[in-house]
Amino acid sequence: EVVQFMGELFGLFDGLSDIYGVYKVETIGDAYIAGMADKPLTKEYSPINVLIFGLEMVRKTDEWARHLGVEVTCRVGVHYGECTGGVVGNQMQRYHLFGDTLTVMDTLEATSEQGRVQVSGACKTEVERQLLESPDADPEGVHFIERDVDKLRTSKGEEHDWDEVGGITYLVASKTKPLRCTGAPEYHQPPLTSSGPPAAAPARASILSRRPEPASAQTTPAPASTPAPAPASSPAPSPALAAAAAAAATATTTT
Repeated sequence: EVVQFMGELFGLFDGLSDIYGVYKVETIGDAYIAGMADKPLTKEYSPINVLIFGLEMVRKTDEWARHLGVEVTCRVGVHYGECTGGVVGNQMQRYHLFGDTLTVMDTLEATSEQGRVQVSGACKTEVERQLLESPDADPEGVHFIERDVDKLRTSKGEEHDWDEVGGITYLVASKTKPLRCTGAPEYHQPPLTSSGPPAAAPARASILSRRPEPASAQTTPAPASTPAPAPASSPAPSPALAAAAAAAATATTTT
């Protein structure tokens, strides 16, 4: 039942990753990790697409849960920074990401409000840079709301200082497609079906997006559909926009 539960939800995230050009790195337990970078990891670099991908993960989780008549929510965290990618080990080889960016991303996801996307100040700055250059890149009127709390806290009550995530963080909001948690009237509807008592389940996700490097710093391109992981012995660091959430870039669900 749990495998089917995760398979359905992560399958929806896979579809979103194709729509927004975000590369799915891996899933770890109930965590879904994806990223965006310059070629060959993804075809294009668009920080705003990463944010909208996170928002859509929250919406898709709400839609899926409502259809089943259960209570499932999603948190997302997004960060911009440097990370290292490479293949580890000789058997069952997989491409992994490493570095402080992943740690910050995980903290942003864990301390986000349920049903919201939380981003770092570095992520906010990078998205605003893109929108200054390309105002039409944002179809939703995305804007940022500064967190008004003394400390960041997880759902388990664990506290994190602001300096652990690079300073003040922000919740992402959309002018044209508000999230359910904001009280949008289109969400005030009964479940489509009822399948017994509701099961509370937060989902989390993490997304990475990297700014293109100068041509001299880029690695040899590979087909867009196939990432070119660096050997584990010599991984190359790269800037990355990371998003984590209970159902986003790094997505996790619990029952």
